[in-house]
Amino acid sequence: MYSSQIKYIWVSGIGSIGCLILESSREIDLILIRELARNGRVSVNRLSRLTGLAYTTIRERLNRLRKRKLLAIKPLVSTRIYGSHGILLRLKTRDVSRVVELLMKCNRVVALMTTRDSVIAILVASSTVELTTIVDSIIRRTRANIEEYVVEYGRVPENYLVPLRNPEPVCSSCRAREVYGCNGCLPILRIKK
Repeated sequence: MYSSQIKYIWVSGIGSIGCLILESSREIDLILIRELARNGRVSVNRLSRLTGLAYTTIRERLNRLRKRKLLAIKPLVSTRIYGSHGILLRLKTRDVSRVVELLMKCNRVVALMTTRDSVIAILVASSTVELTTIVDSIIRRTRANIEEYVVEYGRVPENYLVPLRNPEPVCSSCRAREVYGCNGCLPILRIKK
């Protein structure tokens, strides 16, 4: 299935036999990640067959990738369920790392990027009012560090899959929780029309 070289090794008394040789551990990691991207529930046995490595080796490699935060297996939720209103938020700040730390906990953040003195985030929600409330909460929680912010509203494409990175978001001081009875930025599993 994967392109790797077949090396022929001379074994005394037996002759020449072919062996699948994977070029590096990086190549194996890429195979694992590719297969997990296709199906996050792929079995370790299947991964073992694809790579030619032992079951325990694959399990250890996956655990090591997770511990090093190089791999995470998380659910993706359609914007049909989560909401398709989006906002591009640019925050000019004196403390980029603190703002990033806060935004990384929020499941509404679809994408995050930093520059030397700014944080750029794309957030998603069911309405622009809800987005405005979430942005207001972010600004209030980081007020001392925000020098300027710019907001641009838009739509997230239908059926875009939003990653849910945080199963237990810490939103106790988020105003959206007060205003909307927010469920911690976890989507309500119902299809919106």
